[in-house]
Amino acid sequence: MERPEAEGGLPNSIQRPLDVEYTTRVLRLEHERLKTLGEAAHVVSFFFEEDISYDTALLIQKGMDASRTREALVRTCDLLANIQDWDHAIIEPLMRELVTNLGLKAGLLFGAVR
Repeated sequence: MERPEAEGGLPNSIQRPLDVEYTTRVLRLEHERLKTLGEAAHVVSFFFEEDISYDTALLIQKGMDASRTREALVRTCDLLANIQDWDHAIIEPLMRELVTNLGLKAGLLFGAVR
């Protein structure tokens, strides 16, 4: 991933050298989505960007609007900010309770969060 973008590395806008420990943690998070290591630069580049830009409309799930999506994401951020132990067994029940409190289907909230 250290290679130049033209050679399959991360975008040239990303400062090098990369932090090996951070890069290793990122790859551990994303390894299940990768079929080959060559895909890594494209899949994980946003972890290394200083300024991430994206179309916010992509966050809005079918059947929701911008206001409802924003409310759901703000409540999710508030919930996650208070969690000390980032363990699936702790987070999932809390997220499912939030889904119920918001009156949403799980897929709508989880899709926006993803």
